[in-house]
Amino acid sequence: MYPRLKLARNLLRPDGVIFISIDDKEYDNLKKSVMKFLENKNFCWEHRLEIKIKTSKCRRSKVSTSKKEIEYVLAYQKSDTENKFFCHCIQVVKEAIHMRLMAEDIG
Repeated sequence: MYPRLKLARNLLRPDGVIFISIDDKEYDNLKKSVMKFLENKNFCWEHRLEIKIKTSKCRRSKVSTSKKEIEYVLAYQKSDTENKFFCHCIQVVKEAIHMRLMAEDIG
């Protein structure tokens, strides 16, 4: 994970933002990896999602079950200067998350 994050940071423009989606099992490792090359002041935003995942029906039971999984979306900016584009990015990500959750409820 670390080499890919480092490459992503190097490819960012000075006013760039990176969004990272990860499940709760790898959340702590991600935070540690990112802190190796980005300082805490570069952290911008975090969103925690609880997602219901439908599991397949058992042969004996006709009832389908679902389980909850937790995912995080984190955002880091390359520089700690004010980023006007960042607010727009957050809005787009929030809308994408909402659309994904709506699709899962329908499906």
